[in-house]
Amino acid sequence: ISTRDWSSDVCSFDLVTSPYISAEGHAVMAVAVPVRRGGFVVGALVTNIKVNSLTQFVSGLSPDNQVWVAREDGYILASKYPDLLGKNLYQERPSYAAYQDSAKSSHSYIYEGQEYFVASNKLTSNGWTVWGWQPWQDITRASEANFLSSLMLSLALILVALFVLYLCLKKFVYEPLGGEPGEIME
Repeated sequence: ISTRDWSSDVCSFDLVTSPYISAEGHAVMAVAVPVRRGGFVVGALVTNIKVNSLTQFVSGLSPDNQVWVAREDGYILASKYPDLLGKNLYQERPSYAAYQDSAKSSHSYIYEGQEYFVASNKLTSNGWTVWGWQPWQDITRASEANFLSSLMLSLALILVALFVLYLCLKKFVYEPLGGEPGEIME
């Protein structure tokens, strides 16, 4: 087994390391599982996963790729914004820190003058948290458009109803009585 600091841990449990730079110069995470035979660890199966391949996979989970994947310590593993990979999510979006230990959460926050809604789910397998976020404006856009079209339709129907009422009053009340009161007296 190698001399990396995590190599002895793989003998005890499955392991996903913190990202590091591989010999090829890529940001990778080592994924390792012990190989057991007869109850004893006889080896380890280890592979490197490029951090950006995780980002590419995560980008397909949401149409707008508005998803973060972060480790328990906040290290961003997958992001819509490549410049945020490897940074601390709880420093980049401080409101998230209050929910970092929650199995599931949701909250709103303001970033650069725009209000966002975010929901999270912590993966039990590795402790990573998946955060999905959306601007409130996008969330409420359909409701606001529906409200405006309902309001316009209501106003149009009220005007049509008033016009029909006018015609009915004219046809069934005004004309049978002979018109204006002055005309009826003559």
